[in-house]
Amino acid sequence: MSESKVRLRKAPDEEACVAWYLSKFEYYDWNVGDDDQLRVGDYMRCGKQDHNGHDIDFISGKIVLHHASGIPMFLINLDENEEGDYVGLHDLFMEGYEFARISKQELASEAIHPTQPAEGEKK
Repeated sequence: MSESKVRLRKAPDEEACVAWYLSKFEYYDWNVGDDDQLRVGDYMRCGKQDHNGHDIDFISGKIVLHHASGIPMFLINLDENEEGDYVGLHDLFMEGYEFARISKQELASEAIHPTQPAEGEKK
């Protein structure tokens, strides 16, 4: 029995497909640029609020193309070589995160990490 190998199919116009995918999301705020359109290479802060409107979680990173699939992803925990961990934009959206475009300098100057639960709250 032969083993099957999964191969990714290239889109006829990959750039248009990436733009289409990113057009499904928008920035609620931006400190850089003049529109709400997400683009590969953007630095971004994601935040969400609890049911009372309190900020409960922030993460920051960069929109990149996944090295294997070419799908736009959010890269977090960036190191000095801009390598890190992939998170799906769709996953963040479905979790209730809102997106804000920031500059590379803002990303570097902010030490944004997910907030710790308040004392007595579950982790």
